[in-house]
Amino acid sequence: MSVHAFVSDAIFTQHLAPLAGKLGRCAIRRLPSAEALLAIGPRDGGPDLYVVEEALLQQEPARRTAVMRRRGLVLLTAQDVESTIRLFAENEALRHVHSINDALLGRQLETTLAQILADAPLPLTRYLASGASLQSMVVKSSQAKQGVIDAIVFDVAPVVAFADLAGVVATVTSELLMNAVFNAPHDAKRGLPKYRDLPRDETLTLAAGEEVRAFFGHDEGALVLGVEDRFGMLSRATLAANLLRASRIGAAQIKMQTAGAGVGLYMVINAATQLDVYVERGKLTRLTAVIGVSKRYRDFERLGHSLNYFGKEGDG
Repeated sequence: MSVHAFVSDAIFTQHLAPLAGKLGRCAIRRLPSAEALLAIGPRDGGPDLYVVEEALLQQEPARRTAVMRRRGLVLLTAQDVESTIRLFAENEALRHVHSINDALLGRQLETTLAQILADAPLPLTRYLASGASLQSMVVKSSQAKQGVIDAIVFDVAPVVAFADLAGVVATVTSELLMNAVFNAPHDAKRGLPKYRDLPRDETLTLAAGEEVRAFFGHDEGALVLGVEDRFGMLSRATLAANLLRASRIGAAQIKMQTAGAGVGLYMVINAATQLDVYVERGKLTRLTAVIGVSKRYRDFERLGHSLNYFGKEGDG
């Protein structure tokens, strides 16, 4: 298996070439054109991976559609979060859209490519520098949300970053937890969500087996927040539809509305630098948010917003 890169010299040299040896035996090769990419056929060792810079793809419009349909495509874009969501929603085969940035792109590509290659959920410590540790908490009710937020804010307090880092952490943690608590549990017989239509300010105690696990940790460059449920019901189609619908409303209007109705993950991707969704149908959903650390909020905003969906077993 190989990673084929149709990207600029700078991106290949700075962010892809250093990954050699970090992805097992997977070779990393640079391609001269989209035509060369499309000439690569299926191999016995499994599907190859393709990292493509959207700006270069736009120079070959006749081949763009075929490239966008390639399995294992990781698209690099310089566009804003609304355009990233639109790309994801309008291209059914596309599961990985990364914002081009110098600070985190290399580690984002490493975790994305490693997760595609893996047959199981990637350890969340892989998102962090060697030696960084993760903490975990079990959430059994909606009332536990504030305790988790407080624990994470306390954990990141020593991090030197822009003034509103705690606010970003609180937003991302709250939305990830409320999505898992209210949207994930499904009735086993009818296959319908049990609590999705309840008001988010209502106290909800989860039944045995519905508990949610929260994970968090940080290093000097990023904070990682992960939330897991045992249902695995979030399909790519649902994720894309919810994000697209919420993006048309806009973040400012959403803040004035009641949470839920699929807008929570839109708030996450607006606040976080990277959102990874891993789903094993009927078994596991893990949402991982990465928040880049910078001293100035202006630099934080420049990190952009990346989105990945990893699905198994007919997830849609």
